[in-house]
Amino acid sequence: MVRHIFSSVPAAGMLGAWLPMVSSALAATTESAARQAAPQFHQVIVDKRPPGNPWTKLAGDFNGDGKLDVAIGGQNGPLVWYANPGWLKVQVAERGWSTVGGAAGDVDGDGDVDIVPGAQVWFENPRTKGDPAKDDWRPHRISVVGTHDVALVDLDRDGKPDLVGRDQSSFGHNAGNQIHFWRQQGLEAWNHHAVDCPHGEGLALGDLDRDGDLDVVIGGRWLENDGRVNGAWQQHTFTTNWAWADAKVALGDLNGDSFLDVVLAPAELQGQRYRLAWYEAFRQTTQPDWQEHVVEVSVEAVTHGLAVADMDGDTQPDIVTARMHQGAPPQELSVYLNAGKGSGWRKVVVSESGSHDILVADLNGDGRPDILGANHGGPRQAIEMWLNEPPPRPASGPLRLQPTNPRYFTDGNLFNGANTINGINVDRNRNRLGEEFFSLDDAEVVKIQKAYVEKMVETVNDLDNILWEICNEAPADAMPWQYELLRHLKAYERQKPKKHVVLLSPGGWKPGGWSLHPETKLLESDADCIATANGWINQENPTVYQIREPVIFDLDHVAPGNHDPSLVWKAFTRGYHFSLYDHPFEQPQNETRAWQTVRANIRQTRLLSLRVRDMARMQPRSDLASSGYCLANQGQEYVVFAPQHEAFEVRGLRAGRTYRYEWFATREPSAPGAGSIVAGANLHRFQPPQQGAVLFLTLAEP
Repeated sequence: MVRHIFSSVPAAGMLGAWLPMVSSALAATTESAARQAAPQFHQVIVDKRPPGNPWTKLAGDFNGDGKLDVAIGGQNGPLVWYANPGWLKVQVAERGWSTVGGAAGDVDGDGDVDIVPGAQVWFENPRTKGDPAKDDWRPHRISVVGTHDVALVDLDRDGKPDLVGRDQSSFGHNAGNQIHFWRQQGLEAWNHHAVDCPHGEGLALGDLDRDGDLDVVIGGRWLENDGRVNGAWQQHTFTTNWAWADAKVALGDLNGDSFLDVVLAPAELQGQRYRLAWYEAFRQTTQPDWQEHVVEVSVEAVTHGLAVADMDGDTQPDIVTARMHQGAPPQELSVYLNAGKGSGWRKVVVSESGSHDILVADLNGDGRPDILGANHGGPRQAIEMWLNEPPPRPASGPLRLQPTNPRYFTDGNLFNGANTINGINVDRNRNRLGEEFFSLDDAEVVKIQKAYVEKMVETVNDLDNILWEICNEAPADAMPWQYELLRHLKAYERQKPKKHVVLLSPGGWKPGGWSLHPETKLLESDADCIATANGWINQENPTVYQIREPVIFDLDHVAPGNHDPSLVWKAFTRGYHFSLYDHPFEQPQNETRAWQTVRANIRQTRLLSLRVRDMARMQPRSDLASSGYCLANQGQEYVVFAPQHEAFEVRGLRAGRTYRYEWFATREPSAPGAGSIVAGANLHRFQPPQQGAVLFLTLAEP
């Protein structure tokens, strides 16, 4: 069951979150931002004559072909969807449903994407029994409440999506002073709960407090999810600086500290002006007065489109905005490029034709986020798409320093006697390979090496994200040298405020060949962490190391060139830290969807580890799952990998207790199903939805 949810209200942090943050106005754009390669966009008209006043804009794979389709709802109807890539238009319903926002997701858990145009009704995708391009989409009533903003998300983690909505207070509605929640109890049975809030419009969802569930964010405050749809939704004020009631809201980790920050833009009214700003989350997110960072000092209050996404591929989340057609010209659709950690912003105007709400998603499947928009009224209402073009390929490859002759390592090396005036020369056997550099034979060379180590420690000791590696692929006879450099590094860093992990990795290079040194050389060392290699373990059935130190499953040394996502999960469930040898990083022409898939699986292991209640208690326990791959805290939580599309048993459960489960696909990372079971005994049999699925099983009430 596919439960991917695409919504016109941004939802961040479903499994964890990331993205980046710091202070600056647009005028203070840094030199780094100025050098960023601006993304280029190619405009495509999806429909010149869409439904009148196209308010609702959604994306979802409605026909199950793996491509994101688009749904558009007119103010008074009709509701239609367009099949990607030809954009064939299919009508779903004739009328409109008193909403601006909407959502797309698998409401009924049958594996296809349904359409939710507001909070009054949802339309059931007929794909499981027919053709969504030809057969009727059956309507199901939700409520009679009108909405401006809508999100379809699983608020209580029961495996069924719930609904969140808010109306607006301007234009005579005067109804934006409540957040509405609907807990799904059946296809047409939704339990309604409302919470008062200040008047206005706009909301977004994300896990602000990083407790595993989604909170609600509006202008200036956020509502804390206590795990119940009908809960108290305690409100926390994150800023009193923002005084604009009608605010567009988006979330992202703008400064890279792993906490979601909040971006706010003035959405209404025409002719009025306010600022575009983001608010830096404290680690204690309930703390008030988050630091405000102004992106642009003055913008017209018609910025009704707002999103956060990495638009230029530099891993820094950027801000996308759109101004409505009724604003003063130019009605810009813009990207604000993040200079790094939110320290500066460079504005790139994509279009001046205006847009109401926008949709930012990878619409052509090339891995880059695209933009879809349309004006909500006026003479120009075409559905327009701006495809994010790949950057131009440089005429030549990256600059690399090469020795005089690449066959001989020492020709251009500073330890080559021909390049020095101090008499140092590591090439004592004159083979021009310099393997003597990795020995203790020359005290003067070792003295310089240790001084270099000390300088490195002095330079970066204040940083947290440091992993020392003594030498990658060291010569076969270099282990005494590695031991001595390891000892010196650790002894010197003990005198400093911070201590970092030191890694030893496999080696064995020798002139004319390779001779992998014994695994015991690493296991007997004082390293804080080791990496394993092919020859020590079987990549298809990796050994569980019975040691306290972390072990890295370095794909370059275990299975060079392989990008099978199953290896990620085999390593993870056997207790390894996975390291990908990412070939396209060095050779971009080799980039394929398969590489993107394996990267997504690595990210999924990280996000899943953040959801585990107590990762320190999770142990490789192949005995607790008949599939053979299990990371578990027995009776509490399990991560099980099923290489085959065959049923398997999970053991060590607590009889009579309720467990929640989720499935994750590995070939196309997604969440293909969720639910709960009651353990009738100390084991339960599961049928994976597909080959290469991952089960996350957790005790509902530990």
